[in-house]
Amino acid sequence: AWSPQGQDANSGGIWQPVRLKISRRAAIDNLLLTPRFSADGRQATLNLRLDYRAQAAMPATLTLRMIPYNFVGRHYRLTLPVTLQRDGTLEAQMALPRVTRWWPDGYGYPALYQVRVALNDDHGMMDDVQQVTGIRQFRQDVATQAWYINGKRIFLRGTNYIASPWLGQVSAADYRRDLLLMKRAHINTVRIHAHVAGQALYRQADELGMMLWQDMPLQWGYDDSPAFAAEAARQATALVRQFGSHPAIIVWVGQNEPPFNAPWMKEMFADWQPNLNRQLAQRVADALGQDRSRGLHPWSRVDEHFWQGWYFGKISDVLKPAYRPIITEFGAQALPALPTLMTIIPPADRWPASTDPRDPAWRVWMYHNFQPSNTFGLAGVKRGKDLASFIYNTQLNQAHIIQLAGESYRRQRFRPVTTLMQFMFSESWPSMNWAVVDYTHQPKPGYFALQRAFQPILPSIEPITLTWRVGQPGHAALWAINDTWRAHPASRLVWQLRQGGVSLEHGELRFDLPADSGQKLRQIQATPRDQQDLWLYATLYDAQGKTLGENSYRFEVAAP
Repeated sequence: AWSPQGQDANSGGIWQPVRLKISRRAAIDNLLLTPRFSADGRQATLNLRLDYRAQAAMPATLTLRMIPYNFVGRHYRLTLPVTLQRDGTLEAQMALPRVTRWWPDGYGYPALYQVRVALNDDHGMMDDVQQVTGIRQFRQDVATQAWYINGKRIFLRGTNYIASPWLGQVSAADYRRDLLLMKRAHINTVRIHAHVAGQALYRQADELGMMLWQDMPLQWGYDDSPAFAAEAARQATALVRQFGSHPAIIVWVGQNEPPFNAPWMKEMFADWQPNLNRQLAQRVADALGQDRSRGLHPWSRVDEHFWQGWYFGKISDVLKPAYRPIITEFGAQALPALPTLMTIIPPADRWPASTDPRDPAWRVWMYHNFQPSNTFGLAGVKRGKDLASFIYNTQLNQAHIIQLAGESYRRQRFRPVTTLMQFMFSESWPSMNWAVVDYTHQPKPGYFALQRAFQPILPSIEPITLTWRVGQPGHAALWAINDTWRAHPASRLVWQLRQGGVSLEHGELRFDLPADSGQKLRQIQATPRDQQDLWLYATLYDAQGKTLGENSYRFEVAAP
């Protein structure tokens, strides 16, 4: 993205299956199914929008049958007389009494229905189409920006995802593999970053109960003409109509870091203007906002990308109060494991003479997304004595930022943080970037840091003392975070702070853990004996002694 060679591999072309469809007298081009709910959220209605073409104006009958797809339950049926035009759209509604709702994984079952819609004349069926969908309500509280699914408040723990620049190579099995890896990291929401994925991803997410935060394929700046804005709005409308039947998609998002909201562009581009692409972003947001069955995030703002410790500020800045409720990017880069790195960097370029980013040997690294200025400069990562040390240091830094930021913003749940998304989940080509899974699908230590920080029930560790010193008391706080809708009365927190083989502080506390809550439980104090690392371990148990969550944190100790 930052070099003349950044786009030298063509990722365009046909990347979804192509088939020939035969119909009689009329053809169904698209079926959109979206739910609507009564004001109290109890009564559901299915809205149908059918785009079609016909050989001539004619009377016809529309039939709709909706049956359970992955569970046993009630069937629904609708029959309507209609009049077809040569080109047109049919809209209909069907009440859904006692419908079974779709829930995200961890909060219920992702119940899906198979819907078949047909157009018939006196001689029989002219055309039909089938679509799997789910019935769920998703909305945002305007005042708090909190999200609600089926009337229940939910905290979004997410990541950013691009499976590959070459989407035609990505199969349903590939998408499923990645989504399952995300689920094991306790991720419940995936931001489909600045692109539209293959239909197989959305079907897999529907079935697995994974929520999707769907971006438009608009990244940074574009032609500012009205014609370009009109075309983008047309494509946004098409996105809603083609993909809007998927219950997994909970939010539509417009442009990512539009120029009028990206002050960094002012320093890089001479033609930057304060209102550049404002009309484009607004027209796209208006088009996406026509869908009332899910949330709308008009565009991804620069100030919701919390890159403290990598692009600006320092790592400890993530401990400060969040200034936005929606955080759609945070993290840092890390190199992949040595066997993977050796498939990316040629032997002659694996150890540049210096850490100066101007060293020509870094060019091949930078082509593969590595950022030496941020690594050695702002982040202050040491290269070490050899390649293995270099890899270890970058991975340790990434894991540290992910744990520190992830837990800090979890502790700020709904005060004000409602959405938290790490950037990026997996490397989509032979590169080394912000991902926690490399391009051979091997997790980095950052993956396990994310897995720990995103536990639904988390004994969070807050480092109050940022620099611990020998012989001087330091402090940390212990929290209990519960993103689930189940309370755990008479829970127990057990902790121990160790240095070497010695316990400096330990204890346990009994308390009630409410559903959908976060609370600070205890502040502890200890004095380091020497410069060995301190390790604080914390575990939460329910009343029966079952582990609800466990955590650990490493504190470095400086000289007096």
